[in-house]
Amino acid sequence: MAITAENASDRLFPFWTLKTTPEMVRRLASLPAGSAAGDRIIIPGFKMANFETVRRLSQRMTAVFPELTVSTLENDKRRLAPVTVPLSEAIVLAEMSIYSVLTSNRSGVNRESATIQPEDAGLLYAPFHRDNYFMIDSVLGAVTFEQGAVDEQTSAEII
Repeated sequence: MAITAENASDRLFPFWTLKTTPEMVRRLASLPAGSAAGDRIIIPGFKMANFETVRRLSQRMTAVFPELTVSTLENDKRRLAPVTVPLSEAIVLAEMSIYSVLTSNRSGVNRESATIQPEDAGLLYAPFHRDNYFMIDSVLGAVTFEQGAVDEQTSAEII
């Protein structure tokens, strides 16, 4: 899968999509109860330098995912950034992210409330372009991360 984008110079960054309950999506994306939530948690499929950046990027991508148009991936392999985070690690990162969000506002949160068991998983490639020090999503222009947040080895391959 890929998020539809027009610019041929964009880099397509990999993200794991983990199909789960809307309740778990709300927990990660910090959506209020009763608000529309998708059924996918989105986790970077590329290594990043620190967990906090992974959590923030996951929250943003998960929150905007229902607004994005997804299509099949075309054969332009030159623009694809490599997948450097295995699925098992993505699931752990998702659980850590949910737990981090849940405990940021209160203590005594049960770790099991952040446990996910994805019904399905897959890869999604999202287009980003460089703007000075940042990588900005090329569809909404709302999701960003610092180029320096990508771990050094991955950065050499991606950016």
